[in-house]
Amino acid sequence: MFAHDLKLCLAQWVVSDHEAEPSVLRAHLEELFVQYLNLKALTMDAIFAQRGLCQMLVDQKRGYTLQIKGNQPNVCAAFVETFADAPQRQPDAQSVDKRDGCVQTRRLWLDQEVARSAATELGCPGAQQAGRLEKRILHLDTGVRRFGRVYYLVGVCSCLNGNLPRFPPAYHHARADRHCGEEFGTIGRSARRNGP
Repeated sequence: MFAHDLKLCLAQWVVSDHEAEPSVLRAHLEELFVQYLNLKALTMDAIFAQRGLCQMLVDQKRGYTLQIKGNQPNVCAAFVETFADAPQRQPDAQSVDKRDGCVQTRRLWLDQEVARSAATELGCPGAQQAGRLEKRILHLDTGVRRFGRVYYLVGVCSCLNGNLPRFPPAYHHARADRHCGEEFGTIGRSARRNGP
């Protein structure tokens, strides 16, 4: 368990041959939140998109960001279809920055309808928004371009009178980018200097 903003390991547990990571997290979730009272949300890989875990997070009054991948084929297909036209529309958030000899362009699109259907399919209570994050990286010294795309689901616990607070696009943009940044290193490499 890592705190991305602090670059700090909060906890780690042994995963045996007989237990998967989600089972280990479920077993230690309560102690994690007792130890870190201000921990409000978890950002998790697709393996954690399981019935029960999201309910536990909502019961603990915490939120979650789940990456959606092919291990949930129906949900993944719905995300791909919903966001198929995303590049033709204005993103909900975008940023461009130059660091480490690269220009990184990130664009984010959000959708609430696919989040509701994913919540039903996956049994994820509190699912509020679905997102598609694209990242394009241009290495200035070599001209090599890389491209990545990640889909994810954001859920929050019920708050005032059962209403779910809406997080601004910048919140989703930052969480998904920090969590999924490593995966972009190996997706869609291109050695072209010109073109999109």
